[in-house]
Amino acid sequence: GLFALAECDAATQSDPRLNSAVRWNLSAWRGAAFYVAGLYENKASITAVQVSNDGKLVAIGDVRGSIVVWDVERAVVAKEYSTGSNAINSIAFDMQNRQLAAGSYNGTAHVWQLSDENKTPRSIKLGPSVYGVAFTPTGMLVTGTQFKAACTVQFWAWADGAYQAEAAEETHMKVARFVVSPDGKNLVMISTDQTAEVWDLITHKKRDSISVEGGISSVVFRPDSKEFATGGSSVRIWETDKLVASSIGITDPHQVLGYSADGSALAIRAPDGQPKLWQRYSRCVDPVYTARPATTGIDVFTPTLRVAVEDSRTLVIYRWPRDQRITPPTELDNNRTITGCSFNPKGDRVSIAVSAARPGVSALVRLWSPFGINSVVDKEFANLGMIDSIHFETENHIVYSTGIGAQRMTIDKNLRDKFEPTQVCDTFAQTLPKTGLKPARCFCGVRMVKCDSTSDQIVRN
Repeated sequence: GLFALAECDAATQSDPRLNSAVRWNLSAWRGAAFYVAGLYENKASITAVQVSNDGKLVAIGDVRGSIVVWDVERAVVAKEYSTGSNAINSIAFDMQNRQLAAGSYNGTAHVWQLSDENKTPRSIKLGPSVYGVAFTPTGMLVTGTQFKAACTVQFWAWADGAYQAEAAEETHMKVARFVVSPDGKNLVMISTDQTAEVWDLITHKKRDSISVEGGISSVVFRPDSKEFATGGSSVRIWETDKLVASSIGITDPHQVLGYSADGSALAIRAPDGQPKLWQRYSRCVDPVYTARPATTGIDVFTPTLRVAVEDSRTLVIYRWPRDQRITPPTELDNNRTITGCSFNPKGDRVSIAVSAARPGVSALVRLWSPFGINSVVDKEFANLGMIDSIHFETENHIVYSTGIGAQRMTIDKNLRDKFEPTQVCDTFAQTLPKTGLKPARCFCGVRMVKCDSTSDQIVRN
């Protein structure tokens, strides 16, 4: 992307507006890439990865039954454990990051105290393969097993030098994976048949089953635990309390990988292995920029990290981009939505114009600064209807398109309260460049089109 923009920059020196737009894109992309924070080469194929709740530790399990705990801040191996058993299927940290649990293929669950120098685990022999391990908020161990028709979920408490089990809760699910909410109150169990159950980790009881036509194969919780996303045949967002789902418009197969720290971005992955970010506020899907090859294996996004496995043995740890998105200093109300935006050609202090409206609501033009200065100017148009697109024609002139044509607006230099519509343009095409893109897509800021001024032909994309 940077090479393409540089080439475009060199070819458009005679066009100041396009040249300015290129430079704005270059500066906007400065902090948009995930950057590598650590590399670890494991001695055997990696089968499970888990990040601690504080994002400081990454536990790595492999086919030999070994576990390595990686210190993210120091970029060194902090702990090494061996179970002496088969492949590790699942790993979990407790809420306080004091205990580490692992479930193995040979039907044994292991628990280590991370502050203890003794590397001998507390082990429970369950028989069937252990595909799910988790901890309750009080530190009890939860295990999920899978073996033919015998599938159980059990809660274990450490007492008198051994783990004591509550009565096993039978489930018809063949547990494939456990996913625990960040507050530790809810557990989602994914089955091999791509159905799921939600359990209450306070009462130790099943809340309900959830399903999506075509199946559920991945689950991630938002950092505040108020919602979770499911991936599989499509992507759905669920309210944690009500277990009510809504679509985000992605109806083809995708896996969900994790949320950003503020919950505004959801990492997803298509079958081609390329991760992308669905942006909640713009409803756009942006690429994930890295300098590493794509992976179709383990890929975990936490609020602070991305952890991916390459070539089965190489663990790559990334940090999120420093600047995830430009946030306007004021939020739009529930009756409006962003339909277009444009940079001022000079890129000065107040440089973005956004139109926002829905049918039956007056249109709105809003200006704000991309540098976080809270000077906002609004102008409402009661009888104008929806604004389809908006464009800075000059430093002090905005052209916007509506269902009844295009109109030019003059803004005074102080940008206090002076909005003066000056004339109505004969045709929309004479004033605004044709992009061939839906206006909502412009909010991503990742595409730029140069058009022939005498025709509708795109000469450079």
